[in-house]
Amino acid sequence: AEGAQVFDELVARFGGNPYVRGGQEADRETAYRAGQNRVVQFILGRINQAHGAEPESDEPQPAG
Repeated sequence: AEGAQVFDELVARFGGNPYVRGGQEADRETAYRAGQNRVVQFILGRINQAHGAEPESDEPQPAG
């Protein structure tokens, strides 16, 4: 399943701990990485929802 391989790559690249130690520039990098991680978490939530799992309370729900 190519989709699973693509998702595994997304998780490996963007799903890790977003924290970067340091000053103001590190804060910016942390925020940037957190944004990337949020996209992966959203996709994972949608996959889980498609398989019948309840969405987490802090997960944004798509309009429609």
